[in-house]
Amino acid sequence: MARRKQGRRIKRKTQKETDTAAEAEPTDPRAFVFTKGKAPAALKALCNDLKSVMSPNTARALRAQKRNRLRDFVAVAGQLKVSFFLIFSNTAKASYLRLVRSPRGPTLTFRINAYTLASDLAATQRRPYSPGHGIWQSAPLLVLSDFDTETAHEKLTATMMQNLFPTIKVRTLNIAACRRVVLFHHRSESEGGGVELRQYVIKANTTNVSRGVKKLMRAGNKLPSLGKYTDIAEYMLKGGYSSESGGETDDEEKVQLPQDYVGRGATRGQQVGIKLREIGPRIRMELVKVQEGLCDGA
Repeated sequence: MARRKQGRRIKRKTQKETDTAAEAEPTDPRAFVFTKGKAPAALKALCNDLKSVMSPNTARALRAQKRNRLRDFVAVAGQLKVSFFLIFSNTAKASYLRLVRSPRGPTLTFRINAYTLASDLAATQRRPYSPGHGIWQSAPLLVLSDFDTETAHEKLTATMMQNLFPTIKVRTLNIAACRRVVLFHHRSESEGGGVELRQYVIKANTTNVSRGVKKLMRAGNKLPSLGKYTDIAEYMLKGGYSSESGGETDDEEKVQLPQDYVGRGATRGQQVGIKLREIGPRIRMELVKVQEGLCDGA
């Protein structure tokens, strides 16, 4: 039987289909936070606090070994899509924090003039706030205060700090993920100069609610003892508001929630008062050097 002659094969698919849209989608900025050289225990604790500030876009379990060099971090940064390094170091004169853009720079070196650990700040508060695991699962909101964009080094500092955190997409923003605020404040000469970092947690409290109603809301299904009251109204009105500002909140602090938020009574359409609770750390630092490359000469 004669063999059937086949025509010439035409290539119709030469490449594997890929989802280019997903590849082109930018990722949130990521950072390595670590110490370099010998560092005291307090500076290492500050490094761990700054990892919390940068969460969840940092490796909190990262530990720099003595044998590690900066080029080792640069080598793996590209694979892990890490674009920033925050490096703590210590000398006999002062402690320093370097903010580095990987892999080509620039590098900003800050001298740390003063700092307060999160644990030390909590020890000074009458009712310290204990952060839960949930607040570290989303990036904080960034606030830049009093940076002069007409001054070259202040503009560069503000840009570098702004790029540390992901941009806000207003149309798709889930406000329940907005749990923290990070503040970078440029101090004036009268305040001593430099840059100050602080971190706050956002609390949404129901407004115009008495202390008794708030106790009922916290109790859930468990009712309080009403034996010493003649009726429920006496319990509701006793004790006034939970604080001096609990009954009358400034209009600037009152918002109507467009979505459900975290907290009792913080539901969609509810009017709440927004409060900030500082959780630390605090860092006061001064810019001392700007380098074009990645730690050139360091």
